[in-house]
Amino acid sequence: MLDIRVTYRHYYRVRLQRKWKLRFAWSIYLSALFFTVFTPSDGSGGDLLGLLQISGLVERLLNILLLMPLGFLVVLTYIDKNKWLIWIYGPILSILIESIQALIPGRTSDSLDIAMNSLGYYLVIRLSKNRNKRLYKVVFGTH
Repeated sequence: MLDIRVTYRHYYRVRLQRKWKLRFAWSIYLSALFFTVFTPSDGSGGDLLGLLQISGLVERLLNILLLMPLGFLVVLTYIDKNKWLIWIYGPILSILIESIQALIPGRTSDSLDIAMNSLGYYLVIRLSKNRNKRLYKVVFGTH
């Protein structure tokens, strides 16, 4: 009986640690996303926080990379739940981001950005399909 209690406590302790790791990762990613996407521009266009001038292919690649961590976190968070909902989180967030960017001075909104953001999100979802439990074990251990 004692062994079952110890195993039960250990299971919930490990589960709580996993939740905190996911919450921490979500907070870091969403903070970085918010800062990067919603910071007003100086109006010259194509700058990344006023540090780098980006345009063309580099801008498209950065748009693809923008929602890749979101796909990774969504797969880890909703590993066994609402599998059909996983496919719509990325495009909805991308549309929301571009809609808000249209209202921010110096920022521009583009439908191609929505497509590139969604592509990055779908790449991660597709690559992790059928591997999500293994991915979960790699990130959080085998317990």
